[in-house]
Amino acid sequence: MDKLSLAANEIVRSVQKRLGDEYKVKLQNVPKNNNLMLTGIIIQKDGKNLLPTIYIDEEIDKYLMNLCSLESITNKIIKKYFQCDQSEDYGVSSFTDFNWAKGRLICYLVNTSLNSNLLKDIPSIPFFDLSVVFRVTLEPQPGEGIPSILVTNKHLKVWGIDKETLYEVAKENTPKLLPVNMVKLSEVAKNVMLENNMIPKEPEELDIPDINMYALTNQKYWLGSYCINYPGILSALAEEENANLYILPSSIHESATRFAA
Repeated sequence: MDKLSLAANEIVRSVQKRLGDEYKVKLQNVPKNNNLMLTGIIIQKDGKNLLPTIYIDEEIDKYLMNLCSLESITNKIIKKYFQCDQSEDYGVSSFTDFNWAKGRLICYLVNTSLNSNLLKDIPSIPFFDLSVVFRVTLEPQPGEGIPSILVTNKHLKVWGIDKETLYEVAKENTPKLLPVNMVKLSEVAKNVMLENNMIPKEPEELDIPDINMYALTNQKYWLGSYCINYPGILSALAEEENANLYILPSSIHESATRFAA
């Protein structure tokens, strides 16, 4: 067993010991976008159906570099779990009921070639060299992102629908649940640098060149890649600027947009 696995298992044992026998704690390798594999901890309390995944790759690295103690990592994981535990608990019947899921479905774009393994197990719709994929959104928690569940082929089988039906529902939901937003890339870069303490300056003091490019995303800045498919959005932007558009899908969260001179 390598150092990463040993550290991960040590963290799991520490969390399990702290929580006690009322909880089950286990490791789970989770495939993410672009064939990235993350290490997660799943904690289940007796009688609870919702199992949040808490990713610990960053904590493992810090532990191996002696930047964090096992106790502090354990405290952080347990704190995050109990924050998740305050959210609405969904019964097993919820996930097997398409009527429950349909109002929560959204879609976004991923790179097809870089997600070839993941796409074997999930429904997708081709879009040039990208693929439209789907998630069910859950109730967001204060200070946290939007929890969601990736829709798999198993979900379609349980729901008794095909991927075309799934797409019709999701593409109608997505603009409503995640309204469009377009901001200058210079503003995005500024916010990223400030949030990560990369530059110790006030926002108005940052000197970032304006390169006349925009990030086309949604108001949550989350899974906004599908915004280029929102009905009428590209033509509306082009008409507003009286110019053609160059669209560069840059991540699952946004597309870079530039107006032709």
